[in-house]
Amino acid sequence: MTRPRLIVPAKLLSHAAGDEVVAREVLALFRDHAGDWAESVRAAQSLVEMRQASHRIVGAARGIGAEAVAALAATIERAEALEAGRAEAERLVPLMQALLAEIDMLLASAAQLGETGAGRGIPA
Repeated sequence: MTRPRLIVPAKLLSHAAGDEVVAREVLALFRDHAGDWAESVRAAQSLVEMRQASHRIVGAARGIGAEAVAALAATIERAEALEAGRAEAERLVPLMQALLAEIDMLLASAAQLGETGAGRGIPA
């Protein structure tokens, strides 16, 4: 059984104004920073720190069409207590890892499409 996609390509392209080059750049930027963002949520020493770190993920994940990640980060952002947020943060780490793997796959697929002369694109 395959895991459902975490990124909705149509949303990603919509946020990039239909520009596939911009979409790939946005994915690459997300990939470059996402690990640090997730670690900031896990390592937060206060509820304020956790909420700020989660807020970054909410916006960035929505920007690439990763609504499940954004929803979980939003849950952490709304946590009433640090421990409740930490419990949710433990769920965020593997989800972010899966998202990063999907981004790598999308970027590799787009690169392969460009290299084969088939045109470029974010696979639907």
